[in-house]
Formats: sequence, structure tokens, C-alpha cells
Amino acid sequence: MRLQELRLNHFGKFHNTTIQLKSGVNLIYGDNEAGKTTIHAFIKGMLFGIERLRGRASKEDPYLRYQPWDVPGAYSGSMDIEVEGKSYRIIRNFHKNTKSFQVMEIETGREVEIHPEHLKDLYGGLTEAGFRNTISMEQLKTATDQELALEVRNYITNLSLSKSDEVNITSALSFLQNKTKELENKITNLKIDELEKEIAYGISCEERIDRLSKDLELINEKEGSLLNNKNSDDVFPKELEGFITLDEFKGYVEQFPAIKEKYKNYLELQNQVVEEENTIADFEFRKNGANEAQAMVTLMKNQLGEIDTYKNQISILEEKQKQQMENQYVLEKNKQRTGFLLVGILGVLSAFLLLVTGFQTVGFLSTAGVTSAGILFYSLLIKKLNIKIKAIKKNNEDNEVVLKEQKQALQAIYMEHKVDRESDLRNKYDTILRSSIQMEQVQREIDFKTEQLNMLHNKINKLQNELLDYFRLFTNIVLSISSERNPLSDVFLQAVEDFINSWKSNLVTDQLEKQKAMEEINIQKEKIKWELERLEEQEIRLIKNRELYKEHLQVRQDATIELEAIKLAADTLRKLSTEIHYDFGNKLNQLVSKLSTQVTSGKYNNIKIDEKLDVKVGHNADYLRLESLSAGTINQIYFALRLGVADLIYGKNNMPILLDDCFAYYDDIRVKAALRSLALEANTQIIIFTCHHREKAILDEMGESYNYIDLNTCQKTGITGA
Repeated sequence: MRLQELRLNHFGKFHNTTIQLKSGVNLIYGDNEAGKTTIHAFIKGMLFGIERLRGRASKEDPYLRYQPWDVPGAYSGSMDIEVEGKSYRIIRNFHKNTKSFQVMEIETGREVEIHPEHLKDLYGGLTEAGFRNTISMEQLKTATDQELALEVRNYITNLSLSKSDEVNITSALSFLQNKTKELENKITNLKIDELEKEIAYGISCEERIDRLSKDLELINEKEGSLLNNKNSDDVFPKELEGFITLDEFKGYVEQFPAIKEKYKNYLELQNQVVEEENTIADFEFRKNGANEAQAMVTLMKNQLGEIDTYKNQISILEEKQKQQMENQYVLEKNKQRTGFLLVGILGVLSAFLLLVTGFQTVGFLSTAGVTSAGILFYSLLIKKLNIKIKAIKKNNEDNEVVLKEQKQALQAIYMEHKVDRESDLRNKYDTILRSSIQMEQVQREIDFKTEQLNMLHNKINKLQNELLDYFRLFTNIVLSISSERNPLSDVFLQAVEDFINSWKSNLVTDQLEKQKAMEEINIQKEKIKWELERLEEQEIRLIKNRELYKEHLQVRQDATIELEAIKLAADTLRKLSTEIHYDFGNKLNQLVSKLSTQVTSGKYNNIKIDEKLDVKVGHNADYLRLESLSAGTINQIYFALRLGVADLIYGKNNMPILLDDCFAYYDDIRVKAALRSLALEANTQIIIFTCHHREKAILDEMGESYNYIDLNTCQKTGITGA
């Protein structure tokens, strides 16, 4: 793959900038912050896209870092590449809202339909991890991570096993490991031991059923023998002759203990009915209280509205009264000032007239006339002012009456509810409102209790019918010994019990023994039947447990076989992976050793790399750990390792090499050795980003041809590269 032309439409600091690249060495020079790293990021973004990060990682988000400031919506560009003789144009819009991706064959203009996940097929197998760990080298980042080791291991194993890179051995081993855990958990969760215990218990229950069935047959035979040997001397109540047979009467007698228990239940249910009715009555009372509260809520809500009206009117009246008092005060002041002013004016005029007339009679007459006229004018003016003052006083008195009425009405509302202020009334309103809201809950409780009461009545009616049916036989007998006519009473029950006990006491001894034997037989039969019913459930459970046990055994057997197969598969994969790595590892060692010889000027020519990409360096018949060498040497060997891995995975000279200031901490000798090594790869496209002039000087000194790109010129003209 070759990079031909970069078009940074709007990317970072670049706008409508075109950079043309060639085969061989491309030297991209620029001062710090000239945009070298931005171009490097653009190439990676065009190949693999740029996704916006989330959370804490977003603090160093490349998406935000290179998003154009002025026109973020135009965050886009294109890049031309050559793959196997064909040229393609990759076009991307990076903006999150208008993100798009397109690949076009330049010669035909035909759009290539390709999913982003399959881009590595277009790039000759290059993945983002491979790009980051091999052909793309940044300052202080030449060391590889574990992801590259896995990729190399997968590659060499897959290449040997399937001649392709579509099989992921690491993923396969991970899948097998997860499958092993899943099967082990599956076996662990099988309840085989518990099922064995339950099956053993079920078998013992089956044996118990057989024994009980035989016992029941013997009891039935004994019962038949007793029934066939009736005693003709049995005492039979004369009151029942012609109604039932002796055997039927004995059946009634045998039922009496159960009837007595039902009567007890009947009384208990009656008590429960009373309790439920009391509860419902209590709820009904609360419901009535809630209804009253609802009415009170409506009343208080209206009165709170009236209070607001009263308070508003009182405020208006008080403000009006205050204004009228101010008007009255002004009129009183004007009245006083008018008298003083008129006296002053009359005095001045009188003095003036006397002076003019020389204190003659005419002067005194004129003065008297002016004074009379002034006094008349003052009287009229004062009368008019007094009328206004009187009107104001009258209005004040009327307002006072209305104001008093409003306050009395307001106070009447407070007194009605026994509160002193509006806030207390509102608190009381809120309390009553909450109480009224509880009415729905109370109604639900009433409905529930009513349903419970209906169920109790149904039970009582059922028991009552059963008791009446039973006691109907004894009605005449009880009436002969008692005046109680109500069959559902303690007196009636006691009378029946006394009659039955009396009848039993009159039976001959052998009849009592026979009766007792029959009762014991019935008890035994009931016990056996009850236990058989219980054991039948265990029998059904035993059948299910046997089937489940068989299934669990099969599951365990299948899981065990599958575990053995998985273990064999995993062992085989590991063995093959190790053996295959040994063969390809030698090839990688040779490649890296050759490259290390070139970049270290022959100082380190024996490099060994294991399957984890851990590196050891041959030195004086021994191997040194890479960490024991200088930082510069380590950087050189990792540089050689990346180039070697790239050649191994992607083929020699098949990928461009991007070097972003990765020689920043090399001395001149190391830089020259590295450039000489790169220059030897005549068919490899090398893209060097640098802020120094020494790379250019060394290439010129070596007489190597190269494509020189000055980013300072690029930013001015918008296009660079020959």
C-alpha cells in the first residue's frame, strides 16, 4: 500500500490543504505546532476513522482535539492510496452528526462497496493495532504493547494452519477456556447427589405403599367379618323404628364427633361474623366521618375564598380611609393658612389705604370696606372647606361601619372553626382534607370485609345445612327429654349427646366391643388412606426424579466428554502455536537481527524474540535483557522490531512507514544509521515528520533523493509536495 495524496479539507488547524506523497522517502518538516502530529493523526483517521470517546477518556479525545474550531460541521478530508497497482480514494466526514465513509476506485470512478470492518482486506491486512504497533512510530512510543504480541502470534499460527488470517487462535483459546468454565459450572450445578437421596427415599416410600396396601386388605377383611356377624340383641331406639335401620343409626352415631366439631366451627364462624360486622360498622362510621369531612372541606374551601375577599376589601377600605384622613388633614391645614393669609392681606391693604389718604375719614371708610369684603370672602371660603371636611368625615364614618362589618364577618369565620388566624384555619383545612381523601381507602376496606363476611356466611350456611340434616333425625327424641326446639343450640347438642351416650351404655358388652373394633378399623383405614395419598405424591415425584436423574447423568457424561475434547483441542492449539512460533520466530529473529545490524551500525546483530515479543540481545556469547541497554539502543532495537514485524505480517515493502519525530532522542550517528537502513529499502514508502534540519542534511550528505515538504509553505499556499 502507498499513500499518494492527502486532502485535509477541515481537520485541526488545516483547511483546504493538499499534501502529495511519493514512493521512497518523504521528509515533512515543520516547526513545533506546525501540524506534523495532526497530519499523522489524519492519515490514521482516514484509514480507520475517528470515534468520539466517552467518560474520563474524553479528556484526551482525538475527535475533539482535531475538530475544526471555525466550521466543526465540515470536519472531513480524503486520501488517495495505491494498492496492488490500483488507486483508491478514501473520503470521510468525521463529524458525529453527519459521519460518512466512502471508497472510490479513481481510474473508473466506481464506488467500492466495503464495510468498515473489512477495510483491512483493502489495506493488505493492515489493522488499526498493526498500524499503531508497527508502521506508525511516534516519539518515545517505539516500544510495542501486548496487543502486537497477540497479533503476531495469531498471524504466524493462522498462516501455518489455514494459510489465511481469518482465524484467531487467541480468541479460540479464550473461547475454549470460557466453554470449559461453562461446562464445569454446568456439572457443578447438577443435583445428582440430591437426586440420588430423593430417589432412595422414593424407593422406600414405594416399599411402604406395598406394606400399607396389604395391611388395608387385612383390615377390610376384618371389617367384613364384623359386619356379617351382627348381634340380634342390639338395642335400637324405639323412637326411630320405621324411619332408619340400625346400621344407618350407627352411622349417625359414628358421625357425632365430627358433627360436634362442625358445631364448634359453626359457633366460631358466628363469632367471626360478629367481629367482621363490627369491623364493617366501624369502617362505615369512619366513612360517614369522611363524608362529613368532605362536606366540611367544601365549606372551609368556600370560606377560605370568602376570607381572601374580606381581607382584600378590608385592605381597600383601610387604604381609602387612610387617604381620606390625609385629605382631611390637608383641608384643615388649608383652612388655617387661608385665615392667616387673609389677615395679613387685609392688614397690608388697610395700612396702604390709610397712608394714601393721610389717615382721613375716606381712608378709614375704605379700610372698613376692604375689611368687610375680606371677612365675607373668608366666611364663604371657610364654609366651602367645612363642607368638604364634613363630607370626608361622613365617608370615614361610613367606611368605618363597612370595615367593622368586614372584620366581624372575618372573625365570625375564625370563631366558627375555633381558630385565631387564617394560617390555623388553613392547617385545619389541610387536616380535614387528608381525612376526606382516606374515604376511598375506607371504602376499599369495607368492600374487602364485606366480601370476607359473605364468604363466612357461605361457610355458615353450608355447616348449618349439614347440622340441620343431621339433627333432624333427633328432633322427636330431644323434644321427649327437653323443651329446646332450636337444633343449633348448646342445649339441643347436649341432649343429642346425652341420648347417644345413653344408647351406647345400654348396648351389650359384645356390641360395645364390636363398635370399638369398628371404630379402630375406621381410624386405621383413614390413617392408611391418608398415608397412601401422601405416598402417592412421593411416587409421582420418584418417577420425575428418576427421569431427571437420568437426564443429569447424560448431561454430566456429555459435558465430561466435551471437556475432554476441549482440553485436547486447547492442548493441541497451544502445542501447534508453540511449534509454529518456533519456525516463524526464527524468521522474525533473522529479520530483526538484520535490521538491528543496520540501525546500530553492526553493534547489535543477534536479536532473539520470544512469543511475547520479549527481546534479548546477543553480546559476547551471552544474551542481555533489553532493559540493561541504553535508552537510545533500546529505541533502535524496538525500531528494528517494528519494521521486522511489519515485513513479516504485511510483506516486505508492502506498507508505508510513518516516523513522527521518533529520532528526537537519537544522536547524529544513530539518526544517520537509521536513515541509511531506511534508504536501503528502495521500494518502501517512508514518511518522516521532523522539526529538525539534520535529517535533511544527512539525506543530502548521503546523496539520497527524497520528497521534501515544508509545512510552513503548506499553510500559506494550501498545497505542497512535488
